Amino acid sequence: MNERKTIPLSASIPMAKRAYRNWRERYIVPALLGVIVFSIITFITVLSTTRNIFLGILFVILISALLAVTLTRSPYPVRASVFLAALYFLGIAELIHSGILGDGLIFFIGLVVFATMLFSTMAGMISILASMITFIVLGWLTLNDALPLANSIRLTTVPQDWLLSSAKLILLAGAFVLAFRLFLIDFEDTQKRVSLTVSELDRERVNIEEYVTARTAQLTKITEIAAIAGSSLIPADLYRMVVASVSERFDSYFTALYLLDENGQTLDLVDATGEAGQVLKESGHRLELAQKNLVSSVVRENKARLLKPVEGVPPSVDNPLLPYTRSELCLPLYVGERVFGAIDIHSAKDSVFLETDMATFEDLAVLLSNAVANTRSFEIAQQEIKELSTAQQRYIQTSWAALSSNKPIEFRLGEENVTSDANEFKVPLALRDQIIGQISLATESEWTLEQRAMIETIANQAALALENARLVEESQASATHDRIAVDITSKVWSTPSMDGILQMTVRELGRALGASEATIELVEGVKDEL
Repeated sequence: MNERKTIPLSASIPMAKRAYRNWRERYIVPALLGVIVFSIITFITVLSTTRNIFLGILFVILISALLAVTLTRSPYPVRASVFLAALYFLGIAELIHSGILGDGLIFFIGLVVFATMLFSTMAGMISILASMITFIVLGWLTLNDALPLANSIRLTTVPQDWLLSSAKLILLAGAFVLAFRLFLIDFEDTQKRVSLTVSELDRERVNIEEYVTARTAQLTKITEIAAIAGSSLIPADLYRMVVASVSERFDSYFTALYLLDENGQTLDLVDATGEAGQVLKESGHRLELAQKNLVSSVVRENKARLLKPVEGVPPSVDNPLLPYTRSELCLPLYVGERVFGAIDIHSAKDSVFLETDMATFEDLAVLLSNAVANTRSFEIAQQEIKELSTAQQRYIQTSWAALSSNKPIEFRLGEENVTSDANEFKVPLALRDQIIGQISLATESEWTLEQRAMIETIANQAALALENARLVEESQASATHDRIAVDITSKVWSTPSMDGILQMTVRELGRALGASEATIELVEGVKDEL
């Protein structure tokens, strides 16, 4: 699989200056072709209206130079310079041909515009200066008839015409140069701001990627710890695995698990890692909930706490057995609003626990809380089951003992005296591990495994059937007693006189219980004795 490479956002955005240079290099060739076509048309027009050999030679040189830089792989500065020179030459040719009242001003304005666009605003300013010098020289020559116009129809000009054209050139060209300069300044400022913004976005993206990576790593650790915590329901094993897995995955040299006692006033250390943990466990270490220490405050407030070095000074630790602590994280263990403990994690490094990871650590606290709470609930349930089983065994033992004490329950079949040669097989009658009787069988042949298994199965079923029969008899006897009590009570209540009530009560109780004698008397002071 190919490794995916992350490209910074700033590297994917072309720089403005590079893009501007690329645009100029792409633009110059079509511009040269356009000037070549225009120069050829102008050359033909000039030759048709005048026979100025010198001007024709200059056109030939100009067109040749344009073709040379266009058709060859010339550098951009050479092509741009030839292009600007052609505009300058066309402007001079127009001034020589038609004077200042012709179209020469257009070419000089174009010279300034393209010099600014193709090179810089400084080149535009130089073009304005060169144009003004050209206007001054050609204007002086033309006004003094030192340079006659090539056009057959002479256009009469005065100095004001040259001054007006110069003013137009300065105004239009200068306005363009200034506007372009301001545009470049604003564009560069915008580009700087964009670059700063992109750089900031790059940094934010890197920070987010680092945070996501760290968060993923933390969640992986939490998932592993949760899997380990859920693998056992035996409290001692769970406590040992929890502190060991947390200590290993969070680079901790000491991890301790505290649980509140039944009174809710003391935090008992149930397990811890390292040599310090062994010493504390052997000494029966505990913390009072009202004490001023990190673990007690976390349990009281039900809020995770993080201690880290401040200006290089490590946090103060209450226990002298933990001198290497540079960072400490304590998480409460709770279910709903009930806090029942805390887990205390110590590290010898500064940057193990971060404020940005507190949400992850709180997730860890929830998982550990559920695991410990489930284990404690399972332990309580097992204890209750054990108590119920003991009570049930005691009830069965008492009930059958009372039943057999009144009348021995025994049934025999066959000869009473078993010879010494007989093979005797005894199977206990057991209810929930409580023996209530025994089946004894004797035969002259050997008992097979199938016979023994069948007898044991029947014995189990017989024990259950006997228990059911006892419960039925017990319930029937209870129902009979209740019925007798109801009958006697109804007769007593139906008797109107006191003597009748006493006689009815004694007579009916004696009859129901089969008593040979029954007496009832009212004695002063019985109420006080009762």
